[in-house]
Amino acid sequence: QELSTQEKRYITIWLGKENEDGKALLDILNAITGKKTASKNVSVADEKRLYYLYQAILRALRSYHEGTSVNLELYSLQMNVEFLFNKRLYDQSLSELERLKKMAAKYDRYAILLAALELEQTILLEKQPKNMQAIFEDSNAAISAALARLNRNTQLSQNRQELFYMLR
Repeated sequence: QELSTQEKRYITIWLGKENEDGKALLDILNAITGKKTASKNVSVADEKRLYYLYQAILRALRSYHEGTSVNLELYSLQMNVEFLFNKRLYDQSLSELERLKKMAAKYDRYAILLAALELEQTILLEKQPKNMQAIFEDSNAAISAALARLNRNTQLSQNRQELFYMLR
């Protein structure tokens, strides 16, 4: 009931594109939306189907709104980097990692930046460049700076919450 018309349409399309399970969940969704009141006597099998429907709706909504959320975009980039790294495509993963680091720094997402820097060290260790010692010294300095910014950001956030609490 809280969904916009566009979100409802997207969910219907999302479920229709999934495999047979998605089509079954779409049938359940259509049956639920057709009912005026929910029944109190729900079987265990119905509860499981409703749970799977709920999870599918959340996946569809995340997909629908992922372009509007910086965090989702950052996590998507991070997953791409890890996937490319696991496929041993080091140059491509480092290229995506640079985009991830720039975006995380731009939006002050220091926890993600820290994870990206640590992932960069792992990738470089696997790639084994010739000037590894200099790269790791630079990388460690960047990690220390990110930790300091994360610490400062956390303290400022806690102060803001405390001020908000005191004002209320």
